[in-house]
Amino acid sequence: MTMPHKYLLKITQSATLKIKPVDPQELADHEKFVLPFPKTCSLHSFVFDRATNHLKVAFLFDSFNGRNTWYLEAEGVELFDRDTPLNFQQLPPEKPATHDLPIPYFSQLDNLYNPTGSCNVTSIAMSLYYLGLRSQDPDTQLEDELYRYCLDHQLSRHDPLDLAQVVRDYGYADDFQAEAKWAEVKTWLLQGNPIVVHGYFTNFGHIIVIRGFNQQGWIVNDPYGLWTESGYDTNASGEGLLYSYAMMKQICGDDGDLWIHYISKK
Repeated sequence: MTMPHKYLLKITQSATLKIKPVDPQELADHEKFVLPFPKTCSLHSFVFDRATNHLKVAFLFDSFNGRNTWYLEAEGVELFDRDTPLNFQQLPPEKPATHDLPIPYFSQLDNLYNPTGSCNVTSIAMSLYYLGLRSQDPDTQLEDELYRYCLDHQLSRHDPLDLAQVVRDYGYADDFQAEAKWAEVKTWLLQGNPIVVHGYFTNFGHIIVIRGFNQQGWIVNDPYGLWTESGYDTNASGEGLLYSYAMMKQICGDDGDLWIHYISKK
């Protein structure tokens, strides 16, 4: 977990700083540095790597062999948040900066039914296909089958609760939340599950799939094409687009005012 402010590192036994988390014998002399002990240093940030049982630390004031960022084994190390000891081994792992699920892209514009108004079932179809669902008739697109299912069962594709019912009827889980939070969206994606989000991309409203994120924004599959401030470019592919965090908050809502379908296998 990366920390945004100063922390204290206390060395209580002999410790070797390393440029990577390996046995010191594998490193050249300039790639390691033996710290004297006992010693206390201020840190700018740190990350604990459970897989290697190493800390990656960025020293705030000190440098060793011309570097301020090093790895060291977690044994014999104590960390403090000012005067409070930190059990860094129980901190949640750092979330990756980039994550992108291989959710297939379906355009709504080639749908048999209402191609300009079927973003809802198309987004659900992309999510369920990713989770393993296939259409009952191999000659029928899954999104067309879902559209027909709504008609046959008096379910409104415009109603988020009815969309969630369709997902459940097909044997999957849909936890629809009308007061969702963006941080929870990232957590869900990191678990390998797709997200379907409602927003005012158009005056009537529009639904897309969120498949991942990076430092700039959300990675989405937009079934209608490419959204721009002047309207949609329906000639452009909507696959794997990057929509900024600010834009998505503006169009879909901020924390507590956000309609999200958390879709998964049961």
